[in-house]
Amino acid sequence: MGEELILKYSQNFLKSKNLVVKILELSSIGPQDLLLEIGPGRGIITEELAKRAREVVAIEKDKGLFLFLREKFKNNPKIKIFNADFLKYQLPKSPYKIFSNIPFFITGEIIKKSLL
Repeated sequence: MGEELILKYSQNFLKSKNLVVKILELSSIGPQDLLLEIGPGRGIITEELAKRAREVVAIEKDKGLFLFLREKFKNNPKIKIFNADFLKYQLPKSPYKIFSNIPFFITGEIIKKSLL
């Protein structure tokens, strides 16, 4: 599932839920936040983000991972999954935060888009 994109974009998926929880405890994410998650992969971070934020918009380029995530989170109204390329995705007009285990291959492009 999505292995060809994993190699192409140098993605690494976090597997430790405890590590994700510790990272999020250090973040400024709160119950009023709209979060964009770039490349949610298999959803380990997405699941924890939804426990802390108002809404999570997960943007996954890989069609196979998108279908997996859509099924996994179909009963969670706080999570919206989009099959799209973040670099072409229309950013919200309202305030938002970005949280991601950024794919190494496009880190510079993601940061540039996020700051403009």
